[in-house]
Amino acid sequence: MRIFKSMLVVILAFSLILTFSVATVSSAAEFTFTHGTHTSAGSLIGEAGQKFNDYVEELTGDRIKMNFYPGGQFGGAVAHIEQMQAGAIDFNTDVVEWYGRWNKDFNIFGWGFAFEDDEHFQRFINSERFNTMKEEMQENNNVRILNVVPTEPRIFFSRNPIEGVEDLQGITMRVPEIEAYLKVWEGLGTNPAQIPWGDLYTSLRTGVVDAAEGPLTLSYEDRLHEGGSYVYLTNHIINSVSFAMSEDKFQSLPDDLKEKVEEAAILAGEWAMERSAVMVEEFIERYKEDGANVSELDVEEFQNKLLEIVQEVEDDGLWNQGLFMEVQEVQ
Repeated sequence: MRIFKSMLVVILAFSLILTFSVATVSSAAEFTFTHGTHTSAGSLIGEAGQKFNDYVEELTGDRIKMNFYPGGQFGGAVAHIEQMQAGAIDFNTDVVEWYGRWNKDFNIFGWGFAFEDDEHFQRFINSERFNTMKEEMQENNNVRILNVVPTEPRIFFSRNPIEGVEDLQGITMRVPEIEAYLKVWEGLGTNPAQIPWGDLYTSLRTGVVDAAEGPLTLSYEDRLHEGGSYVYLTNHIINSVSFAMSEDKFQSLPDDLKEKVEEAAILAGEWAMERSAVMVEEFIERYKEDGANVSELDVEEFQNKLLEIVQEVEDDGLWNQGLFMEVQEVQ
């Protein structure tokens, strides 16, 4: 009887071990991916990146494990894209105009006042022209852009008061390493300086640059208003959140997981747009509470100045001929 009981205990124990082992194997991720962004975790882009991770894991039943690294842990924006192309990281979340280095038509997203509002931006994202741009990135650059959505505005920071275009003449203006931004601020009369985002806070505080611009929430997170305390809600560019993946890695997935990743990008984009509306109002109040001089500028003069040089930059090859008018007329 004792022998029988002992055997029964052994059998039960073995059954539990076997059950646990099977459960462990079945719950193990089939794919583990690395996802980066050069923006901070608390910015809108950083939060959207984390939300995308959560949706991927939830929708795939944890068949895909996502490891997220915000805050530029893999370098700047360009370094993230290059590493995604090379397969060193798998996903990147950022503004879409960074892809203008590889496909010049993406520079249109960095041109001042190219889009009237979020609806206009979204119409172009849904257009055949933009679909072609995405396909070119897949075929030529190993980048699959899963989704792009309009979010917060980009705003202007200055060490000194600004009333109009005349006050911009000759000032040193920090711009990102995006050609369209350089052309915009040259066109408005500043002396642009392409300084890495990580050095911008110190550059503003010490007077290396007189002014800068950036996404409303990210700029607050990185305290730009402590150096450029005159904060102008110019809304000269509609910022975006884009979710992208290595094309090679995307093609390595079975069809059902491809669909889930694409669905996650749609859901994360919807979340980002909703979150943006809340964060913009919240962060404007934070700027004011911190003592920044927050105001609006009459930007009609800025718009007209840039319209005067659109054909010039198009002729110089900033984007393909006719794209600006195509964006303006998109239905």
